[in-house]
Amino acid sequence: MARVHEGMQFFFEIATFQGAKVRKLTIGVFKITSFNYYLDSVTCGVFMQLVSVFLSAFTLLAISVDRYRAVIFPLQPRPTIRTALLVIAVTWTTAMIASLPVAMFARVTRRAGHDGTGEDYCEETWPRGESQRYAYSISVMVLQYFLPLAILTFTYINIAVVVWAKRVPGEAVNSRDQKVAASKRKVRTDTPVHSK
Repeated sequence: MARVHEGMQFFFEIATFQGAKVRKLTIGVFKITSFNYYLDSVTCGVFMQLVSVFLSAFTLLAISVDRYRAVIFPLQPRPTIRTALLVIAVTWTTAMIASLPVAMFARVTRRAGHDGTGEDYCEETWPRGESQRYAYSISVMVLQYFLPLAILTFTYINIAVVVWAKRVPGEAVNSRDQKVAASKRKVRTDTPVHSK
């Protein structure tokens, strides 16, 4: 049983490590300095930075749900290795699909810079204009911030209540506990101690 849980933790650590590698690689390679874009139009549509942020949020969610299950339902069977692989696959697939619009609509556009010369910018050009871009931005905010925050808050508050607020089984009878504690106390006598 513990071995399966270690397997789940191992796979979650692999998923987190892969997400960190992707994030470091994309941030290092596709660094945009003061919003200017110095690479070509093909790399503008690379959406791995957004994928890595989604991946981090979804991996934290998977870990919190796993911990929630372990604490709230301790007698249920632990997820199997196959379940862990499925969770990782769903996490990666969902992160890729949620980031796909960036790959589809990001284009390099030329605008006049501060000094009058043309500068390249990597921007999302949506077919229906700014309203579609705004709707996608709201969706990203909900999926990356509000939904994970709500789920993490729910799971960890419930875990804290179970761990800190509830009594340990067997200690619920106060009168019995007080009698046991009283019987264990040593009776102090007022006999003098002789020193040599």
